[in-house]
Amino acid sequence: TDADFMDAPSAARVVALKRRAMSARTAVREIVEVRTAEGGAGTYDLFVEPIIEPGSSEVTGVACAATDVTAAAHREAELASEKERFRTSVESLLDCLGVYTAVRDESGRVLDFRIDYVNDAACVANGMTREAQIGRGLCEILPGHRSSGLFDDYVALVETGAPLRRESLFYSDENSGRKLIRAFDISAAKLRDGFVAVWRDVTDRKRLEVELADALADRDRLLDQQTTLLRELDH
Repeated sequence: TDADFMDAPSAARVVALKRRAMSARTAVREIVEVRTAEGGAGTYDLFVEPIIEPGSSEVTGVACAATDVTAAAHREAELASEKERFRTSVESLLDCLGVYTAVRDESGRVLDFRIDYVNDAACVANGMTREAQIGRGLCEILPGHRSSGLFDDYVALVETGAPLRRESLFYSDENSGRKLIRAFDISAAKLRDGFVAVWRDVTDRKRLEVELADALADRDRLLDQQTTLLRELDH
């Protein structure tokens, strides 16, 4: 019996599956965790089919087939853990991050890039929730990518595989009815038939750089004026 080679809880799950197949008079399939009586453990793809007596409607038993999927289950658990670590890591990033896939026409030409993922920082920067972006076209919701040349850069990245880096790119777009003019540092790399991008808003830094440059220019102009005045006084 089942109880001869597995522990009581495992045997109970298997028996319940057999009873369900007999009661429903149809085959059932389920992934079950099984512990042996000796303490071992495994994951099995269990298929149970009722046996119906020919010429009668009586269910006389069940036929069972079990496939050991322990290794596959472990890989799936590891993958789920890696995905969770990835999600936790990128959500804690202060920089914006997005994952995109090419949308192509019948000839293979890239028409747009579907937004597959954006982290919290990207949602704040774009002024949209994650749900409002996932599955939509990048240029559909942020058309400034075309006029700024970024779309063409991303297409070249996907077609050639060469990484992209743009520093202090001035970007203009309409965002929630408001004109958006910002400066960004952008890095992107090919990912399958698409790319992953990380960008940082450097508008405040560029503003300070401009203000500092203006202040230095004003200082130099004043020094030149003072020097000219002193020369005139000497004469």
